[in-house]
Amino acid sequence: MMELRVQADQLTRVNSLEELDSHLDQLDADCDPARPMIATIEAPHNCRVDIGLGAPQSIVIIWPNWPEEVPEESSTYYLSLLPEDPGGTKWFWLHGTADTEFEGKHLIPAATARRVLRHFLETGERSPEIQWLTDEY
Repeated sequence: MMELRVQADQLTRVNSLEELDSHLDQLDADCDPARPMIATIEAPHNCRVDIGLGAPQSIVIIWPNWPEEVPEESSTYYLSLLPEDPGGTKWFWLHGTADTEFEGKHLIPAATARRVLRHFLETGERSPEIQWLTDEY
């Protein structure tokens, strides 16, 4: 079982990857393209995955030590990374309220982001399809 958070006060229990895909498809379709969002999946591997929705490019962030390390505090994370930086930035809104700017080097095609997310949720491992920035803040 997983939990999907779209708004700070909105948590949805999800029983399968197919159900998650359905929710993410609907959220992506309903999202205002001028205000792409970040949805959070609290995964069965005791970790959290954030994914961008509502734009042609997306981001994926894996927090492997969730909830032991809270993202607002010092945390280890893995962030999607392109082999070359195309420049530019993109804003996403986390849970509908917190705006977060990402550099172009982290923006991957939305379809790739969804495959990367599914791979992680199925295996508990980061997908080799993309590169990852490994960092701690």
